[in-house]
Amino acid sequence: MPKILDVIKTKQGQIFLLLDEMPRLVYERTGNLLVSSHDGFFDFMKIAPGTRDAFAGRSFTINLTDGSTLECKGQVWDCGGDPGVPTLHAGIGTRESLESCYVFSGATVARSLIEDWLSQNKPSSRYYKYDKRETVEYWEAIYRTEGWGNRISPARARKLRKRGATIWRVDGRPTWSARFEKRKSQILADIAADA
Repeated sequence: MPKILDVIKTKQGQIFLLLDEMPRLVYERTGNLLVSSHDGFFDFMKIAPGTRDAFAGRSFTINLTDGSTLECKGQVWDCGGDPGVPTLHAGIGTRESLESCYVFSGATVARSLIEDWLSQNKPSSRYYKYDKRETVEYWEAIYRTEGWGNRISPARARKLRKRGATIWRVDGRPTWSARFEKRKSQILADIAADA
C-alpha cells in the first residue's frame, strides 16, 4: 500500500503527495473503460477504437486484473471517472522518481487518505522541497566547481565571513558571489517559512 510521507499544498490550491512507493497500475476492463484502484489511488482510461493519437501515439503495455495485458498504440486515452468515494486530483511522486525527473504524476486520490494524513501532520508549502537543485549545498558545489564569483582580498573575505557569507578559493584567492548569497538567502528563507 502506498504510504503518504508528505503533503505539499501550494498557494494556488494544488496538492502534491510524496509517497513511499507509487501505486500499482493494474486495470479492470469493463467494455471500453479501464479502471485501476490501489488502496485509495485511482486511474481511469478509455479505449477509443480507431484512434491513434492518444499519448502522442506512444506505444506501451498495461496490465489487466485478469492477468492479461493490453497493447496501447494510440487508442487508449486518459479520462476521468467516479470510483464511488470522494476524491481529489493530486500530483504524486516518490523520492526516487523526483530525483530522476522533478515532476509529480497526476492521480485521483481518495480524499480520506489526504485528510487522515493532514489530521496528524502539517503540510509543506514548498513545491520544490525535494528538488536537489533547491539546496544551498547544490548551488555552492556548482559555484566552487565552476570557479564562479569575484576574487576578493583576504581582509574583505574576513568581513564577509563575519556577516555569514560563504567564501571559497579559486586559484588560491578568496572568492565570493553576491548572486550566490542572494540565492542562498532565498532558499534559507523558503525553508524557514515552511518549517
